[in-house]
Order: sequence, then C-alpha cells, then structure tokens
Amino acid sequence: MNNENSEKKSSYYDNEPERDIVFHYSREHRLSRASQAVRDLDDEKPLKRGIFRALLSTQSNKILFFSIAFICALFFLVTRFHRNDGDTKLGENTIMLTINREEGMPVMHIVKNTPKRGEFYSGAVDISVTPVINEPEKTGDTPIFAHRIYFNPVVSETYTIILPFAEESFFVFLNTDFEQKFMRINVKGK
Repeated sequence: MNNENSEKKSSYYDNEPERDIVFHYSREHRLSRASQAVRDLDDEKPLKRGIFRALLSTQSNKILFFSIAFICALFFLVTRFHRNDGDTKLGENTIMLTINREEGMPVMHIVKNTPKRGEFYSGAVDISVTPVINEPEKTGDTPIFAHRIYFNPVVSETYTIILPFAEESFFVFLNTDFEQKFMRINVKGK
C-alpha cells in the first residue's frame, strides 16, 4: 500500500504541467493603500552612507562633533605655544630653569637638552641674575650675580648654581654670542 501512494504522488507531480509560481504580494498594491508619508519615503533616493554624513546627520551630532573638534584644536594650540615658567630656547637648545629653596638658599637648576636633529649652540653662556625689587626707591643699588657656563655638544646637561640672595622672585638673563633671553622666575619650595 505504501508503494501505491508513493507511486501516485510521484505520478501526480510528474503529470503536472510546468507553471510559474504566483506571488500574492504586490509592492505597488501595498503602496497604493499606504499614507502619503510612506509613499514619499519610497520615492526618495537612498542616501550614501559615510562616517562624515553620520557625524553631521542630526543637530545634536553636529554640536558634539564641533565641540570635540574645538577642544582638540584648543589642546593643540595650548601644547604647541605654551611654555612653562622657566622653559625657553637658546641656540636651538631647550633650556629649563628652576629656582628652588634648599637649606635656606635659592638654588638655580639649569637643564639643557639638544634638539633631535639640526644644528644647536655649544659654547659659553653668560648668566646674570638679579632679584625682583618691588620698592621703586631701592632700584639704584640692585645687586647682580653673574656666572658663566659652557654648553657642551652632548644630548643633555644639568647645571646647579647657588644664588647669594634671599628674595622669592628673580630676573634671569641668558647671553650667548648670538642670542639673548630674559625671564622672570619665582622660587619653588621652602
């Protein structure tokens, strides 16, 4: 009996004429019954996708994108053009000056670093230090401390100079044969 059913099924499908499959879904028929907003969405061309378009697609995304861009630009400008209190360039060398109070006396530390590439100055550097005097009547007898150091052609050097003053703020002048620098440095520490 099983054989007869299997033969009937196979013979039934074998004798069936070939015909196309009919779909009962019609997109046009669905859109004809849809609202105008849905029809407008269907008529629009698809937008090209991209990260920049996604970043600027909505008003909140635009504000966020431009805020991040502004913060990055501000960070770049501050790090590029801001130097610490005692940082300067002298003969393409980077000089960092600090004055610390050690055992009651101000001690000036000078750290010289050469650039990674290019020319830089090596030779005598004259240093003049004078305390900042806030009272104008005492400016006539301002003491000046002078010292000379020599920059060697090495990557980094550190110099330590004990200053004979007890003040808390100093003017420092750095002179080479080609360049002069001037800065005001406050004493750090106790």
